[in-house]
Amino acid sequence: MAVAPAHGEEWWVFGAFFVLVGCFQLGFAAQMLRRPTWSAVLAGVLVNLSVVLVWVASRTTGLPIGPASGGDSLPGAHSHTHAAADASGIEAVGPADLAATAAELTVVCLLVTLLPSRLRRTAVNLMLVTAASMWVLRLVGALG
Repeated sequence: MAVAPAHGEEWWVFGAFFVLVGCFQLGFAAQMLRRPTWSAVLAGVLVNLSVVLVWVASRTTGLPIGPASGGDSLPGAHSHTHAAADASGIEAVGPADLAATAAELTVVCLLVTLLPSRLRRTAVNLMLVTAASMWVLRLVGALG
């Protein structure tokens, strides 16, 4: 949530995204301490992986929405880009966001171990396919 104000200055939707994700992660942590269920674990995996994929997109190809994507006509969108982003909307990788993404991936790996064996196998296979696909896309130049 610490980056919500800076991203909110670029476009309110970006700020709201970070506030919602932060609130989810706080509530999720509380739920996991009280009573972890496999459906809560699965939700944690999906949300955290989605955040990681948004981060990867914002650092490689730029996001398909928002002011830098040509969305200046969107309500509340400002024409300036985030200080760490270039004109294409691709943001630089910083130590804080890299640490946060590494933490999210660690949480995902730990959560997957809590899934029932069949779901765990499926989740691991999907993550491996996603990771391999991203490497292939990177090698062929489709990702930054």
